[in-house]
Amino acid sequence: MLNTSQIVIEIIKLRAAGESFGRIAHWLNERGLRSEYGGRWYAASVRNVIIRN
Repeated sequence: MLNTSQIVIEIIKLRAAGESFGRIAHWLNERGLRSEYGGRWYAASVRNVIIRN
């Protein structure tokens, strides 16, 4: 299981590789990774991670 920092790094890598916010959210959800509030990932939550980091 990835910790929060590792998830952020993966999100940034995937976005840099050209993946859409929605595709990244799908990737995270498929792997059972939860957002910082314990819920599913959505395009908007992935976008917010990119903006904050």
